Amino acid sequence: MSSEYKKEIDELRESNDKLAKALGNTTVERDWAVKKLESLDSLNKKSLMDTQAKTLSLSKQCNILGVSRAKRGGKCCLIQIFRD
Repeated sequence: MSSEYKKEIDELRESNDKLAKALGNTTVERDWAVKKLESLDSLNKKSLMDTQAKTLSLSKQCNILGVSRAKRGGKCCLIQIFRD
């Protein structure tokens, strides 16, 4: 194997290691946030909803916060999901 390819492979491995570390840190942070969110009551969870968010859909926000999105009478209502 030429030294050129070996150098490229080493650089890619280093980049991959950095990305894996960043993903691991993000996963730990997400898990911490999820545990904190689980302790909130439905009113507080609903207050966190951002209907104007452009980067995170309302459905995704509901999923993250553990509330379901239902339509009643043409209006959107947020209903707490009760888990065992």
